[in-house]
Amino acid sequence: GTSAFLRGESVQAQAFVRKGLEIADALESAEEVEGRKLRAFLYNRLGEIFLVLLKKQEALEIHQKALALQEKEPQDRQGMADTLHKMGKLLLARGNLKRARELYDLSYSNSKDIDDWRGMARTRHSLGKLFHRLGEWEEAKRMYREGLEIYKELGDLQGEAEILHSMGDAHYHLCELETAETVYKESLKICKKLRDRYGVARDLTSLGVLERDRNNQERAREYLENAVAIYRALDAQALIRAEEILRALQPLPLPEKINKSAGDDHH
Repeated sequence: GTSAFLRGESVQAQAFVRKGLEIADALESAEEVEGRKLRAFLYNRLGEIFLVLLKKQEALEIHQKALALQEKEPQDRQGMADTLHKMGKLLLARGNLKRARELYDLSYSNSKDIDDWRGMARTRHSLGKLFHRLGEWEEAKRMYREGLEIYKELGDLQGEAEILHSMGDAHYHLCELETAETVYKESLKICKKLRDRYGVARDLTSLGVLERDRNNQERAREYLENAVAIYRALDAQALIRAEEILRALQPLPLPEKINKSAGDDHH
């Protein structure tokens, strides 16, 4: 199921995970500690699959089942932190910011109690995005800074790049364009080092939009053309992102080959 999920075969992955749950439910040891952890893990994986399939309500209900297992004695604090974080992300996506914040705070508390620094950094990042949604930019930047410090301490370059990009977004929305550019470029440098093509395309897109706002058309076009080329070389979801960029930038003069591609996509 996990292998199918990572290959993007969500429907097949769902079938495998459901079969795993059937087996776990049938085991006599299913109510023991390890059995509960296994079932909670399977529920969470099924929730992730539902999210990919855009079945957000089903995903939330499945994660709640995982949490109910993890809350039994002895509590699985790390598992609870992970599940609460997943539920918070779902509620944030649905616009329930108050409840999402409550779950993020609970997730952070569980991670802190067991010295799970990576979990703490992850939740700080998510809280930053929540404050971002609320337009509370200074609080968002504070969350990002706290998360960034932890990622640096852990040597987690992937986490560092992702949170740097979010910090860049906060500075961008505050019209602090020079700082935003610096932070985006820091993220870009790390993503290139990690050979993270999604991250590179993401940062190039943000730098392109920033240069467009500065009315630096040539530089913007260069960044965005490179981003589109990377997205188009990836999977179907990334291709959608490439076309979103093209549609969003219709006022910007684009190279002839991209203009032609964009035209073809609209017919």
